[in-house]
Amino acid sequence: MYFIAVVSDPIDHPEVRARLATHFTNLQHTGFAGAPSFHSFGDVLIAFDGTSPFGHYSSADTSFTLAGGYSELSNEGTRSGSWFEMTLNGGQLKVETDTFYPWPLYYGSTPTMMAAGNDVHAIAIALGLHELDERAVVELAAMQYWILGRYTTVKGVDRVWPGERLVLPSEISRAPKHIVPERVEQIPDYPSLKQSQDF
Repeated sequence: MYFIAVVSDPIDHPEVRARLATHFTNLQHTGFAGAPSFHSFGDVLIAFDGTSPFGHYSSADTSFTLAGGYSELSNEGTRSGSWFEMTLNGGQLKVETDTFYPWPLYYGSTPTMMAAGNDVHAIAIALGLHELDERAVVELAAMQYWILGRYTTVKGVDRVWPGERLVLPSEISRAPKHIVPERVEQIPDYPSLKQSQDF
C-alpha cells in the first residue's frame, strides 16, 4: 500500500495530483498496487492505494486518519506487528510507523511544498525533485541493499528512522525551514484503532 501527503498552496494541487496520478497508474500496471484515491483538506493533498486490503481510511471535513498494517487486532483493540498511521487533526499532520520499520517513511520539502509518505519516487515527483544523491547511489551499489545515512537516492528526500515520527503543520504558510523528525520514546500499539475496530 502506498501513501503520500503533500502540504502546499491548494492552487498547486491539480498539477501535483496529475503527476502523482501518472506515477500511481504506472504502479497499478505492475499489479503490485491498486488505483489511487485522492483527497484534499485545505493545504493538504493525500493520495493512497484505495484498493489495498491492508488499509483503513476515515475522514471528516477537516481531519482524516489513514492507517495500515498486516497483523490482527488483539482482544484489547490494539495492534501488534507492523503498522503505519497518518493523521490530520488540530492543524497538524502526523506520520508514524512502528519501531520495527517494515513500513518505510520518507519526507522532503521545497520552499513552497512539503511531502511525507512511503514512496521515495512519489515524494520526488510531487516536489519536482530530479537529482540523484551520489552518496546514496554509491552506498546502494556497494552494500547491495542498504543506504547508511538518512538520505535516499533522490537528493532532497530523506528517511525517517525507526522510532521517529513526523509532525508537520497542515498549512504551508507555517512550514518550518527544515523538517526534523521527532524521536518517540515509545510508540503505542496502533493508536487510532484502540477506538475503532472497523479496520
